[in-house]
Amino acid sequence: MFFTAPDRLQWAPHLALLLFLLAHCPAHAQPAPPAGPAPLTFSHTVAQPYGGDLSEENAHEAAAVLARHALVDMVARWLASRPQLDGAFEEISARPVADALVEAHITGSEFFGYEDDAGAAVTMETALHPEKTVLQATVLLSQPMLLHLYAACLKREQHILNQFVALAAARRSPADRAPGREAAFNRHIRSLRSMRIYRQALPLLQADGVWQAPETVVETMREAIDKDGLNPLPWNALGEARFQLGQTLEAAGDQDTALRLDPAFARAWHSRGTTYLKLHLPELAVEDYSAAISLAPQMAQFRQSRGAAYLVLKNFSAMCEDYRTACGLGRCESLHWARTRNYCTAPRSADTTAQ
Repeated sequence: MFFTAPDRLQWAPHLALLLFLLAHCPAHAQPAPPAGPAPLTFSHTVAQPYGGDLSEENAHEAAAVLARHALVDMVARWLASRPQLDGAFEEISARPVADALVEAHITGSEFFGYEDDAGAAVTMETALHPEKTVLQATVLLSQPMLLHLYAACLKREQHILNQFVALAAARRSPADRAPGREAAFNRHIRSLRSMRIYRQALPLLQADGVWQAPETVVETMREAIDKDGLNPLPWNALGEARFQLGQTLEAAGDQDTALRLDPAFARAWHSRGTTYLKLHLPELAVEDYSAAISLAPQMAQFRQSRGAAYLVLKNFSAMCEDYRTACGLGRCESLHWARTRNYCTAPRSADTTAQ
């Protein structure tokens, strides 16, 4: 289209208005989307006096772990109050779920006092998005093997903290010193560091109980064991990772160590049973799986594993019994497999999910 000189003069005011509008009005302007629910923030501060045989560094580290445990308790109470999770924590504690969800950060560190009469105050904080957190909790509730380990983490850390707090309380004054107490404080802090290293690797554990990147897990667990060789958790994980790498005899030895350190560690009994099965020792495997089941009877995978050992022994009735029990606990794939091969054909009224 062409404009003559008079045309251009006629359209000039309109063009000026159009250019002004284009410069000041966004094209296709849309209303801002509504903001989602604000994240929930949980915060807790712990003050720990230090001096004498308790160093500033050790006091600070213990205070941080104590503050994190308080956050876990706060989040656990919040989870238990969610209507979407109604009934989920009637038989299990919400604390292992909360422990898996809490990503705590130090938001404040303050040191007060002077020389042998001082203290460290540590503030830890975690933020959760309500809808996302409830969804994550629902997923975690379907992973009892992982929650079993988070529960073990909390139990061991609490034991270490109890010893630390009792030792600190035994001092007559902040500047008090006693033979061997400084070494004991150092030992407790190294144990807490071992737990921190171990917990950082737990996201590598898949829902089926297999570790991702087993080579990395081996390195991590050796680092944790270097901090605290009396911690059964990294010995168990080290053995499981080495088993995945084909180091079966070494894996069995690692589980032996874990069980010497904690004979009530159900997962270590199960893991050693699996190494025995790999070593063609099904009778020993049944013994270890049975020990694991006695300690954690609601763990369906333990029943499935013992059923597999019974299969090797050709004890089909015992195998089917374990597979049926596992199915009643929510894991029916082994029973389905056995039925397709006509091992477990007798129906049971309680076994409705596997029909």
